[in-house]
Amino acid sequence: MKFEQKIEIGVDPSTVFAAYKDVSGWSQWDPETESASIDGQFSAGTTGKIKPKGAPESKMKLIEVTENKSFTVECPLPLCKMNFVHLMSENTTGTELVNQIEFSGFLSPIFGRLIGKGINKSLPESLKGLKEYVENKGRHWLFIFKTVTNAGISRDVITAAQQSIKLMITRTAKALNGSLELRFLNRNQKPEACF
Repeated sequence: MKFEQKIEIGVDPSTVFAAYKDVSGWSQWDPETESASIDGQFSAGTTGKIKPKGAPESKMKLIEVTENKSFTVECPLPLCKMNFVHLMSENTTGTELVNQIEFSGFLSPIFGRLIGKGINKSLPESLKGLKEYVENKGRHWLFIFKTVTNAGISRDVITAAQQSIKLMITRTAKALNGSLELRFLNRNQKPEACF
C-alpha cells in the first residue's frame, strides 16, 4: 500500500535537504512531530527515534540517503515495514518535493488502512510547515509600532504592552526561523525616523 503527497517549494533542493538533515529540528516545522533524533550522521544505516504527535515514540532507520535528492526513513511495525520516502527535484521555481508512505510485509494492508490513511491526511500540513520554514529561513523581520496614547494611560502600561508585543513577535520570528527587529515610536515621531 502506498500514499503520496507533493508540494512546490521556492528554494533549491539543498536548502530543503538541509532542513531534513537537522532531524532534531523537525518539530520546529512539522506539527505532527513532537521530537526526533538520530544516533550519528544523516546517512544510510543510521538509526534514531521519532515521537509523532499523539503516538508513542518509535524507532527509525535511514535506509537510503542521496544528498540533495532523496532519503528514506524506515519505521518497523509488527510483520510490516513503513517507509517514508522523500524525493526532491529541482525545477524552475525551486524544488518539487514528493513524500511517499509505503507499507510492505504481511500486515501491510492492515497497517495501511489503520494508520496510513491518517498519516496521508496530515501530510499536507507537514509539507506546508516545511515550505514556510525553508522559504522564510534567514529572513529579517522589521516591525514598527507607533505609540499613540491618551493622557490617561501610564508609561508603565505602555511599556508592558510593548514587552508583550515584543514577546509575541519574537516567538513568531523564531518559529519562522528568521531574525527580528522591533522599533517603537513615540506619538510625535514619523516612521522615517527608524531608518
